[in-house]
Amino acid sequence: MAMGADSGGRYSYTPGGVERYDALGIEGTTYEIGFEAVRRALGDIQGQVLLDFGCGTGRSAVFLRSLGAGRVHGVDRDQDMISRALARRLEGVVFMRIDQDIPLPDESVDGAVSLNVFVEIRTRAEMSRICREVARTLRPGGPFIVESTSPMAFGHTFRSYSYPVSGELRSGQVTPCIVTTPSRGAGHR
Repeated sequence: MAMGADSGGRYSYTPGGVERYDALGIEGTTYEIGFEAVRRALGDIQGQVLLDFGCGTGRSAVFLRSLGAGRVHGVDRDQDMISRALARRLEGVVFMRIDQDIPLPDESVDGAVSLNVFVEIRTRAEMSRICREVARTLRPGGPFIVESTSPMAFGHTFRSYSYPVSGELRSGQVTPCIVTTPSRGAGHR
């Protein structure tokens, strides 16, 4: 799956990479374990408004709606991901492309998630900026759950992806990720 960087040095997927990413799903993939942990951590979200930071093609928004979220605001920086997500025409979900700021008012969401996104953010400063922006949108006491790949995953192969480079990584370093979809085989990201 081809992946490059945009003008701001952020990861960017190619259209073919978006298609392969979209084919992953949750069930039967490496994501299944993490999503189950997120479900338990969220608890009862029936009717709540949630923010899905780094929504990609909408997989996590579908997941949040299946848990009972009343409305999901999915935001992502990659226009190809957002275009694919919009094509899903999901009821109760609003997808928006963002650059920096999240176009939601202060304290407007009950909770937020960022699932498998922070592994693609290159610096601690950018992670901190994102966390501040998400926190701004949260109502008091609302959770922000970040589910991400452990640095210990690098150099290992999992059901859905692998990071072939192992060893010490440093902030901003780019490393390949090989994504394997159930129906399409492996591709580079």
